[in-house]
Amino acid sequence: MQIAITRDVVYTFFEEVVRMYRSKIADEKNLIAKLNLAAIIICVLIAASAVVVGFTRGAAEPETVFFETENTYENFFEEFFEEEIFFAHEEKNFSEEEFFEEEIFFEEEIFENEFYFLAQAERIFSENSDESRAPVIALTFDDGPVKLTETLLDILDENEIRVTFCVIGNRVENHAEIILRAFESGHEIVGHSWAHKDLARLSVAQIKDDITKTSSAIEKIIGEPPPKFFRAPFGSFNSRIRNAAKETGYGILNWSIDPRDWQFRDEEFIFDFIIENARDGAIVVLHDVHQTTVDAMMRVIPALLYMGYEFVTATEIIASVYGEAEPGYEFTGTRK
Repeated sequence: MQIAITRDVVYTFFEEVVRMYRSKIADEKNLIAKLNLAAIIICVLIAASAVVVGFTRGAAEPETVFFETENTYENFFEEFFEEEIFFAHEEKNFSEEEFFEEEIFFEEEIFENEFYFLAQAERIFSENSDESRAPVIALTFDDGPVKLTETLLDILDENEIRVTFCVIGNRVENHAEIILRAFESGHEIVGHSWAHKDLARLSVAQIKDDITKTSSAIEKIIGEPPPKFFRAPFGSFNSRIRNAAKETGYGILNWSIDPRDWQFRDEEFIFDFIIENARDGAIVVLHDVHQTTVDAMMRVIPALLYMGYEFVTATEIIASVYGEAEPGYEFTGTRK
């Protein structure tokens, strides 16, 4: 655009010069004056074209948001906090020290809690009153105890929650200290068969023997009979298992949330699956024999606590969801 304007002006200038010579009416003085005037016009037009071109380029470029000195990401949030603190100060009439402490509180609340993106779980209201309670969930851990169970117990102690351990009978005696520690910490211990054989392939008599043998091994360590529930390997359930459970007075503990942690050895997958499917009255099946599962609990448990969940044992879930536990019945917790 600038080149086009300059070219037109030059052509006009030379045409004017030729015209003056041809007309023979311009003397030398008149010619110089006109040349000066033409030069001024050219300069003005060049300057104007430069302004127009610069404006056009500026309009075409996208606006830069967080990279200018006075408009950074950090400055944006500083302004946000200043506004929040101003309103808090106006409402509560803070002192200067309290004003500063409140600002720190806002920063920690938003940036230091890694679960700020999680929605709060809805509280459960009573049908007969306006009273409400926190949603409850039960974590259950199969196939232990093993050495790794001690690490899991440390995580549970740190978060002050209770879970249910579904233990293999032939591992109990060799890991008596772990079983006793779990029991004394308030965790629930139930049987998960003697040697992890598929009970669906056994006779009623064999299943009954497996249930009672495993429970006796647990009782020997904790000093009292375990709860009247057991978990069958693989979650197997058929008429023989049901009849054997009924005749021995046991309920069958299954689950409603299964992140398949034994298959997907991925902490992030375990975390996402449990958080997305968490609900009141759910029973989660996990395996404390896998490092990825234990590592995932370091995030899963604090996240569920942040969302408002209360951790209870499987027996408490069954009482909450089903009321009286009937022997021979399969208990899974609430499902979607």
